[in-house]
Amino acid sequence: MAFIRKRKQGNNVYAHEVTSYRDPLTKKVKQKTRYLGAIDPTTGNIIPANSRSKKNKIFLDFGNSFIIKEFLHKKGLYTIINNVFKEI
Repeated sequence: MAFIRKRKQGNNVYAHEVTSYRDPLTKKVKQKTRYLGAIDPTTGNIIPANSRSKKNKIFLDFGNSFIIKEFLHKKGLYTIINNVFKEI
């Protein structure tokens, strides 16, 4: 039988699904927990853990070429190299 346990951590409240089972080795009752998500303080509804995904975040990866380009700009060499290697 499963039930939902609310746990407060700091100012936030989180929901976990708790399922009891009997461990065949120790012959004792144990519990498995599964994280469901945070609880909205205004409505009291559970905000699923997967709803706060990376879709609202922007990840930028410039790679090694960005560092080299910035170095050349700061040393004044970028315009020289750009003039030598116009469009190949």
